[in-house]
Amino acid sequence: MKLIRYDENSFNSFKVQNNSFIIWANHPTFHAECTPGYAKLLLDLGYNVEIVLIENKFQENSLCLMKNQSSITIHTFQNTQQIVTVLFKEATKSSGLMITTGGLFYPNEEIAKKKGKEVTPHVKNLLHILNLPSFPILRKLANSFPKTIFIFHKTWQLDYSIRSILGQKMVANSAFLFKSLTMPEIPMINPHYFGEIKVRDKNKETIFTVIGEIRSDKRNYFELIKAAEILEKKKYDFKINIVGKGNLADIPKSLHEKIIIHGYLDFPKMYEIVEETDFILPLFDSSVEEQKVYGDEKTSGSIQLIYGFQKLPIIENFYTKLHQFNNKNSLVYNTKDLYKGMEDAILMSKEEYTKKQEELLKLSKKIYKISLKNLKEIIESHEKST
Repeated sequence: MKLIRYDENSFNSFKVQNNSFIIWANHPTFHAECTPGYAKLLLDLGYNVEIVLIENKFQENSLCLMKNQSSITIHTFQNTQQIVTVLFKEATKSSGLMITTGGLFYPNEEIAKKKGKEVTPHVKNLLHILNLPSFPILRKLANSFPKTIFIFHKTWQLDYSIRSILGQKMVANSAFLFKSLTMPEIPMINPHYFGEIKVRDKNKETIFTVIGEIRSDKRNYFELIKAAEILEKKKYDFKINIVGKGNLADIPKSLHEKIIIHGYLDFPKMYEIVEETDFILPLFDSSVEEQKVYGDEKTSGSIQLIYGFQKLPIIENFYTKLHQFNNKNSLVYNTKDLYKGMEDAILMSKEEYTKKQEELLKLSKKIYKISLKNLKEIIESHEKST
């Protein structure tokens, strides 16, 4: 893997290699965990991969498990304006451009407000850079680079960015990170490869891990505390890692040795914790209105880590259809029965754990195969039309 850093004096020296596909990891703070998987898909299709991103995003080091990939070049820039400038100059010389978070480009504040959303400062900055105060940035990007692929993480953003504003033409250039239940015509490109991982047997002390921002609208930590209290009273041998920004207040004293708050970690440290864990807890709760979206129109980094590291999920049954989990590859529980899923995990034998891991690996390979096929077909359609 090669690294090239640019500053304000050198960024215009960015050049695209032959047979290269550019990945723009364009979200300023999230979704870095997807970049290794997209790179792997493009490598498997025979391309050199050029990853462009801002310097502070690179510092998270999400590609640390792919260091031996000689066909990847990482280009870091000081700001988004430098990236946009070089893309308009060089991207047409590439085999294609993949924008990893298409949802950042929903077109304007009026559309966003209709959905009760906000246009992020990052998007406003991009609109300003391209002198597009009221014109969809997506359209200019698409018209400049016909071989652009946009990846969406939420269905409403695709719907409002493309269907309402840009029409059917751009739908063909789009994909979801997951297989949408509400928009099945849009293909899935799911990046859940992280590099060379260690697959472990179940630990004697059962280790659970929660990954992501500590926010009540994203995960139900109240149910986690309640479940942990029940399990602790039963004298089970377990611990819970919590990785992510934020604070978890009012942890009972009896759980201080059971729940470990790691805070925000870079990817190498986070990957280490994931490798050592036995079960991942997405903590989605269908009784919380804001969390229902994870069951039909949105995914999360936790799901990608489950697929990629072969760590069994403990997940509410409401969310199984979208993410293709079942009792063979996961532990599925009814609403408000998290403690039961965690208890079953603690009592699970190493043999049963291994069997479920094998089933999860089958699912992971199946999703990867479909993703590779879908990406290949999108790229081939671009080549035929240009």
